[in-house]
Amino acid sequence: LVNNQAFVICQSLFDNYGMSQLSKCILHRLVNQVFVICQSLFDNYGMSQLSKCILHRDIKPDNILLDENGHAHITDFNTAIILGDGELATSMSGTKPYMAPEVFDCALDRCLGYTFPADWWSLGVCCYEMLCAA
Repeated sequence: LVNNQAFVICQSLFDNYGMSQLSKCILHRLVNQVFVICQSLFDNYGMSQLSKCILHRDIKPDNILLDENGHAHITDFNTAIILGDGELATSMSGTKPYMAPEVFDCALDRCLGYTFPADWWSLGVCCYEMLCAA
């Protein structure tokens, strides 16, 4: 399934930007690797019972490590908190370029708090950086 998703994204990029055959090959491999890393994080972080109550709050490339098999692992849980059912995080914690909009909204008293989608936003920013080589 990963290869199919990577192919669809790459084909769209090729059609829009008229890339050479070599660029297509390199981009396809890059997109595929991003999917593999995200899948590894989802398997290691997103599926366990414990992670369903932990809000990391500082997902960024510096806190994602790859092991010798290429599996991604999240590190640096110093700003993480455990949220119970219905609880919201309210403090502004993490690294600003990777923070979800709701974290800023909470700091400005525009919302009551935030939960786990804030971590998924941060992971999305990391994926965007990997794809754009930022």
